[in-house]
Amino acid sequence: MTPPEFVTRCEAAIDQMALLYAHSQAGAMEPHLARFKEIVTVQWIATFGEYLSHDEIREVVAYMVGRIQARRREIEAGGAGTA
Repeated sequence: MTPPEFVTRCEAAIDQMALLYAHSQAGAMEPHLARFKEIVTVQWIATFGEYLSHDEIREVVAYMVGRIQARRREIEAGGAGTA
């Protein structure tokens, strides 16, 4: 997989997770996202740890979680990209 393909897959996963949590009860998604963040961080450190520092990986995963939350808000507000 090329880096652009990897980014495309990550963006698709962000959209899917945002759709999953759209219109969920307040606070319902936070425990799930915290677990997601923990699991992905550990897996990516094991996979990419020789190429990126652990802090860089944590930053990327935190950014993804933030994008999931932002995208969920866009979907709930009827923003672009909703179907």
